[in-house]
Amino acid sequence: MNKEYLEEFYEENKNALKDSEQEIKGFMDFVEYIKDTITSNIQYDFNLDIDVNKLLEIDEMENII
Repeated sequence: MNKEYLEEFYEENKNALKDSEQEIKGFMDFVEYIKDTITSNIQYDFNLDIDVNKLLEIDEMENII
C-alpha cells in the first residue's frame, strides 16, 4: 500500500471526511473505515474473508502517524 498517498489523501480531504456521517475523527479512523469497507464488500460480494491487515500492511501503519 502507498502509505504516503493515503496520508496525503487524508490530509487533503480531512474536512470532508470529518464532516461525513462515518464518524471519522482522525487518520486512524480513516484507515479503520477503509479496512471495514474492504472486508464488508469482499464478504458480501464473494462470501470470502480477506486479511485486510496483511493487504494494507497495517502493522507498519503506526510508523506514519
